[in-house]
Amino acid sequence: MGSRHPPSRKSRPEPRNYSPVNWSVTLPHIGRPQIFAALLLLLFFFQGLWLLNNKPAAPQDYSRLDCGRSLLHIYPQGTCQSDDSPLAASAAAAPFFVMRSIGVGEAKTKTSALSEWDLFRFAPWTTSASRLPFLFFGVWLGGGLWWVAKRLFGAAGGIVALALYCTSPLLISAASIISPEIIAAWGFFGAIYTAIGIGHTLLAPVREWRLRILLLGAALGLTAAAVPVAALVAFAFCVFFVLYLAPGRRWHALAVLIASSLFAIIIALLCAGPRWQLLIASSPRLSAAWILRFFSQAHNIPLYSLAAVALATFLGWRRARYFGNWTPLLVAAVAPFVAVRWTSLEPLVWALPFLFVFTGGIFADLFESKLRRPAVVIAVLLIAAQGWLGWNTLQRSVEVLKTVGGH
Repeated sequence: MGSRHPPSRKSRPEPRNYSPVNWSVTLPHIGRPQIFAALLLLLFFFQGLWLLNNKPAAPQDYSRLDCGRSLLHIYPQGTCQSDDSPLAASAAAAPFFVMRSIGVGEAKTKTSALSEWDLFRFAPWTTSASRLPFLFFGVWLGGGLWWVAKRLFGAAGGIVALALYCTSPLLISAASIISPEIIAAWGFFGAIYTAIGIGHTLLAPVREWRLRILLLGAALGLTAAAVPVAALVAFAFCVFFVLYLAPGRRWHALAVLIASSLFAIIIALLCAGPRWQLLIASSPRLSAAWILRFFSQAHNIPLYSLAAVALATFLGWRRARYFGNWTPLLVAAVAPFVAVRWTSLEPLVWALPFLFVFTGGIFADLFESKLRRPAVVIAVLLIAAQGWLGWNTLQRSVEVLKTVGGH
């Protein structure tokens, strides 16, 4: 329990006491927790794979694939709409770029000359191929969530957080369509926790954390290329956490943040290419519809219950109120309300991974207390119920879309 609590600032060692960087490569240990995590990620992958192969193409799929093929110079006649995401569009078109580059089948390489309407009509694999990169980002985000939660709370907390992620119908759905949300969620999560890592290591020599500057810039830049507003919100959290964790070296922290933000701008501009105007095309919009939509869905009742238990424990148990727990709670509670002031997209996709990390951290604490047995029973039953209800919801949504579409 105590090992998960961050050391006080007074006990942090001075820079001269840090040992040299160890550049040796060690193979990761594969034990029971890693096997469980791999099985959960496989569950996420196969649910997403079924969904992307069975869910009919949406009208925006045509526009985003058209924009992506234009950005990757596959289809010169392609155009971009004002609300297209440059990175999401490029990701959707990436499989076609790869197939054309390596020459996978003459019939498939000839599709470079087809319009989007003809592609979806004459190449049935188009829908699945254009959605695969988003499933890749979804699995990657799940792996990152597991790594962060396990380091913060141990294997038990990591398993709870990852299980909630891999059974969430919203995250599975976001990873199975042509949409910038899952890419934004991946970058949003990575940027904030990379910034926290930088804040914890600013007292170390520069060589200990200079790579993280580039990682932070890359995460922010890719997030901006997917959903610019998500990058702005993530950057605000990064500034807060870095300055909070390094009160004695705030000028160094500001220099790190400036360097990372400049690198992020370069990456975002490279991703957008000649369509850089798409990065500033978001129109302000204030909407609270996502709140009613999220809290009115019956399949989320197990998640509500787990989150309520975690929040009650956090408020009522002083031992659970430490940095590793309140950080994801703060992001999950604040990010959606801030984001919807500028975008009509789905901020819950960015915020829910932090709620999962928070819930995993609280239950990891409960597992080490006298309430271990009831906590384990509650977590297992509610996560299983979440998975069953979520899967049924995804299946019904596909059936409804096929019926409406006349399939």
